Amino acid sequence: PKQPKHTSKQKNNNNEVLVTVTAKLNSVKATSLTADDNAANTKAAVAELKFTQFACFALSLNLVVQNAIQSSIKHTIDEVKKIVMHLKKSAVATNKLKEAQKNFNMDELKLKQAYHDTRYNSTYT
Repeated sequence: PKQPKHTSKQKNNNNEVLVTVTAKLNSVKATSLTADDNAANTKAAVAELKFTQFACFALSLNLVVQNAIQSSIKHTIDEVKKIVMHLKKSAVATNKLKEAQKNFNMDELKLKQAYHDTRYNSTYT
């Protein structure tokens, strides 16, 4: 997925936050590495302050997985999400699902909704 574009105001805000936090820790000169979200405004702030950027591996991996999902099974996931949303909103549909599970001697499973695409593993919880 594409990273959103950020304004110079956001970059300046990030600069201020980085300087403020490192100053409070008395480590402005000692700071040489930041671990961050790899967003454009953060990259610009880190570069301007001459810190070394280290992108968060978990976030980067999540972006790779989300990109793979977009190009392969996104349509199926969206359809399943619609079904889950319908079942969450409809007591009648939920009762029919429970009845069907019972008729097929299945364990009664509860449905979970994925709320945030940026939350790791949210698609499959």
